[in-house]
Amino acid sequence: MLAVSAIVEKKGRVLLCKRPAQGAFPGWWEFPTEPLEGLDTMEDALERGVFDRLSTNVDCMEPLGAADFYDGEGGRLYGFRVNLTNNFVNLCGYDAFKWVKINDLRKKGLFRPCVMFVNMLKKYFENL
Repeated sequence: MLAVSAIVEKKGRVLLCKRPAQGAFPGWWEFPTEPLEGLDTMEDALERGVFDRLSTNVDCMEPLGAADFYDGEGGRLYGFRVNLTNNFVNLCGYDAFKWVKINDLRKKGLFRPCVMFVNMLKKYFENL
């Protein structure tokens, strides 16, 4: 499986979403994530996922890297730092969300592939 994660930062915090109780990996926290479908590009899947899951659009996206994972059927997750065009008004496909300080991300029961992006995020924000 190939998927993309939208890493949304606002005021020193990052958006995390809780996977639904029914479905794969219930209760784990992750960045808003969308699988690639058909001939999707990563950018297409990212834009669709942000719109479908957060009811807003992507203003800009910057690739952070990729993480391979072996849970379930396994696959590769691509992380993108994104800016949203406005605040999201709806959360679809998740049980909850929260804004977490970047330094507290490791304490939040992150879905394993997302953990790979934590160090990338810290380095990114240290260089700003």
